Amino acid sequence: MPRLSARFQSLPEYPLAAIPQKKRELLARGVDVIDLGAGDADLAPPPAAVEALERAARTPAMSRYGFGLGLPAYRDAVAKWMERRFGLRFDPLSEIVPLIGSKEGIAHLALGYLERGDIAVIPEPGYLAYLGGALLAQATPHLVPLRPENQFLLELDDLPRDILRRTRMVYVNYPNNPTSAATPAACTAMNAPVSTKLLIFASGAASGFRAAAQPIRHPVMLYVLDSEWNSMATSPAPSISKMLGGR
Repeated sequence: MPRLSARFQSLPEYPLAAIPQKKRELLARGVDVIDLGAGDADLAPPPAAVEALERAARTPAMSRYGFGLGLPAYRDAVAKWMERRFGLRFDPLSEIVPLIGSKEGIAHLALGYLERGDIAVIPEPGYLAYLGGALLAQATPHLVPLRPENQFLLELDDLPRDILRRTRMVYVNYPNNPTSAATPAACTAMNAPVSTKLLIFASGAASGFRAAAQPIRHPVMLYVLDSEWNSMATSPAPSISKMLGGR
């Protein structure tokens, strides 16, 4: 067996890969299992989406390589949705990238911006793709505990100066999964000084969910891709459409 690279071996175990295996073992033993793992929707996708997929599957042009551009009409639809949802305008060709899922973008983004010696600030608990991407890029992860006493916020002002000086990327995730915390506009992770060195990455995987009392505009999204900010974000089309397996 060929030797695995140290980079590969540095990756932590992925719980969402181990949990299904444990579930299968329990089911095989006749155990009644309540799955609290990935949180797959148990509702049917919208009929209009299913019908659109059926029409597309019968269109030969839709079966060809999409290359980097993908379907321009999809990019346009995403831009219109973001404007309706968050009141923000995006250029469909230069500011939107269709992905297989948020994980793909999160992991690959680190490869584009991080290298050995850089620090990636990562919330804990948090999505393992943050940590995995940083490790694959051979950067140094700095885990920041999210705790009730600080309202589950990631505050850059609380980081040691030597850590912040070497930080190249900061991952934030609000509304937060799994704590459900929302961030106020005053959170310092979203008010970092403008710098060509620091990239704020907003993981918006839960942006489609909110409490009735929360405004529809989540503050973390209001800063995304502002011309004066070095910030990027993901948003979850498959999750909110209940079509996670359709990717």
